[in-house]
Amino acid sequence: MANTYPTGSNICFDVEFTDPLTSAYVDPTTVEFWIVSPETGRIVGNYTYPADPEVVKDATGKYHCNYVINFPGEWPYGFVGAGAYVAAAEDYVCARATRRPA
Repeated sequence: MANTYPTGSNICFDVEFTDPLTSAYVDPTTVEFWIVSPETGRIVGNYTYPADPEVVKDATGKYHCNYVINFPGEWPYGFVGAGAYVAAAEDYVCARATRRPA
C-alpha cells in the first residue's frame, strides 16, 4: 500500500541502485527522477542528476529528490539509472486533501 500524505507535503523520494550479483551499491552515470500529477496525468517534475540540483547523490548508489505534492490523488513516480549502470524503479504515493481548517 502506498504512503498517504496531506496535500502540500514536501516528500523525500529516494532510490538505491545495487548490483544484482554482488549486492554492492553502484552509481549510474545519470539518474532521472520523474513524477506525474493526478490533476493532469502528465509529468510535472523531471530532473536528472548530475545536471539538475533537485536530484541529490547521498552516497554511492543512493539518491533522493524532494517534491511537493499539491493535488489529491495518486502520484506515480520513478527513478531511471542510465550509462554505467542501467536500472529503473517505479512506485506511487497518495495525497489527500489537507484536513487543516481554513
